[in-house]
Amino acid sequence: MTIDIFEYQGKYEYDPSSVRYEILPGEQELMDNKPVEPSKLHMISVVCQNCDASYKKADGYAEKCHYCRSYQNT
Repeated sequence: MTIDIFEYQGKYEYDPSSVRYEILPGEQELMDNKPVEPSKLHMISVVCQNCDASYKKADGYAEKCHYCRSYQNT
């Protein structure tokens, strides 16, 4: 199942009319094998492509830069 998720003023919602039975390329890879427990996360050092700040983030997850709030996907 695939849905469209959007963010507006810091809140996330989904469009109920966007629900469809579609598998996106790479979807299985994105959804499986991701540990939920913080102790099992592999932290890496990254440099923001937008503001050049360096910080640590969980490997394999999209996350916002702590400084400029742009998304980083590593």
